[in-house]
Amino acid sequence: MPKMQGNDSTANLGTSISDLPYDVLLSIFTLNADLDQETETTSPALVTLLHSSQVCFQWRQIINSTSQLWASVVDLNLLVLNQGWLEDVLRRSGNSLLAVKGNNPGFHDMNATCRFFLVLNRLSSKIRHLNIEIQNESRWPIMEEAIWEIFRRPTPHLETFVLKIPRNCGTGPKRDYRFFDGSAPALRKFVAPTRIDLGTPWLFHIRELWLSGRVAVDQLLEALPSMSFLEVLNLSNAKLTTRKDIGLRSAMIHSLKSLYLSINSTPQPYLDFLTHISAPYPVKCELCLTIHTDPWDNDPAQESTKWQVSTDILCSLPRLCDLANTTMVTLLIAKSRLLLEASHPISGTSTFEFIENNGGWNDPDMVVEADLQKVVTALMQSATFSSLHRLSILGLYVPAILTGYHHILERLSTAKILATNPTILRFLTNLPRSSTSPYIFFPQLQTLEVQSCRDFEVLAVQSFLRWRLSVGKPIQTIYAVFVEELRPDSMKLLDEFKDLEKVFKYRLVSSQNRFIDSDTLILSG
Repeated sequence: MPKMQGNDSTANLGTSISDLPYDVLLSIFTLNADLDQETETTSPALVTLLHSSQVCFQWRQIINSTSQLWASVVDLNLLVLNQGWLEDVLRRSGNSLLAVKGNNPGFHDMNATCRFFLVLNRLSSKIRHLNIEIQNESRWPIMEEAIWEIFRRPTPHLETFVLKIPRNCGTGPKRDYRFFDGSAPALRKFVAPTRIDLGTPWLFHIRELWLSGRVAVDQLLEALPSMSFLEVLNLSNAKLTTRKDIGLRSAMIHSLKSLYLSINSTPQPYLDFLTHISAPYPVKCELCLTIHTDPWDNDPAQESTKWQVSTDILCSLPRLCDLANTTMVTLLIAKSRLLLEASHPISGTSTFEFIENNGGWNDPDMVVEADLQKVVTALMQSATFSSLHRLSILGLYVPAILTGYHHILERLSTAKILATNPTILRFLTNLPRSSTSPYIFFPQLQTLEVQSCRDFEVLAVQSFLRWRLSVGKPIQTIYAVFVEELRPDSMKLLDEFKDLEKVFKYRLVSSQNRFIDSDTLILSG
């Protein structure tokens, strides 16, 4: 490369990529040799590695002498259809353990499908990481026996096992089937669309476990304490079941960091599970709870029980997630949906979603706010938010849900930043207050973020700012995003707040229905 012109301090700034040290180049090649990258569908790691090996002699020498690079990119989607390429990659991988990925995409040729499983069977004893997704639903009956037979054998080196098959493709292997014949000493992550024996030995050292199918709560609670290294438990595809004649033990999950639940059936087993587990540290929880209601149901007692159990499930989560120390909370309320997101400095962001499904019945006169109001109230009363810094309140139905429930807002009183919309600002400004004890919502509030504000809604912002000023708790900074051009008179409505720092931005819709963001306008005082 020609030497750069200039003084001595800049002459050596130009460096050819060929001059990079061996360890730096190897690190770059290793990062690219990853089958789990988001770009894998458009730029397969195997193709990237092959092209990199053809750039120059130095790169080729490094890549071809590092067997682990080739062992990390065993993409069956590409290799099954090219026998020569397959043999070349396996030869270059040497004795290194393999990372294998494939989804059998559109193998309409039955011979290609057979080769897919023959190659998988051949490599099974050398696989370290396996990620297989069967996408051809029509071929599953033919593949099923072969795939279960492959994974019946012991796998001494397997660390990651991910198997995904189309929905509604049978019930899985026979009841006495044992994955890996019970022997997978290195296994750390297991994802499969079928039931497993919760007493299998390789679960003792598992770190990430995804369960599917029917899972008995008593058996799960019995097995969990022995999984000393379990960090992630995903029950989103599982259907928990309980029996009234069987007692449940409490289970401490010593290393649990993340818990995922999706409840779309009878909620009682999930409540039984949640009330019997604990963890020594805050857990990141993601829960989606759907309650199915019938507007013509003539059994109000049964409906009431369903709502109460669902509410109790939500109220059991703050204990696991340590909501008291969350710093950011987002509360979104729709007509039949509640979403609460809470960010914890250690465990991350937990999400609680509650959905009412009334079978598509959309009678506009039908009142669902009363039941949802009880859910919101119970959830907020079950938690404290003593470390809350930033609060977002969103949704058109917030006024209907929160009216008359001042204690909900009081639990969020430590917020210093409030992000919301003009409708909710109007609601907060007009909340009735006792003349003898005029409680100030969000007494520590310093910053206001107003989202999706239109020209006619600036008045609601002005009223809220005036109210805060009148009670001696003025807002110091306002960030506002306007979704339409403001009239000059509307802009002047905020001029009276001389000590308020104003940061405005326009986000307008173009003729192509695309958002166009303007530059940020900062007006101080």
